Amino acid sequence: MENKLSVQNNTDKSLKLLTRTECEDDIKKSLYIVMSRLSMDFKNIDSTTNDLFNEFNYVTIKQIREALRKGSLGHYGKTYKLSTQEVCVWIREYLKSNKSKLML
Repeated sequence: MENKLSVQNNTDKSLKLLTRTECEDDIKKSLYIVMSRLSMDFKNIDSTTNDLFNEFNYVTIKQIREALRKGSLGHYGKTYKLSTQEVCVWIREYLKSNKSKLML
């Protein structure tokens, strides 16, 4: 019985790691599109991706992608320097402007 629990725990950990990796890859792809649109680069895209995943773990990937799209198209003002902080502002603005839709 103990062996089955150990196997289940290992399986659960593997699935969580796989899900996190997939989410981070998806965020990273969106950030590359942002960089292309703005002709700006992140100093460390891996660090930014990790920070976004941890800061917005309650937000869906679809919502993050849409916030990044809108931010890079200027919906939340002009971007002078592409940074993790700027992207977090975009996501927070997106969530704030869509709060009623998210509550449904």
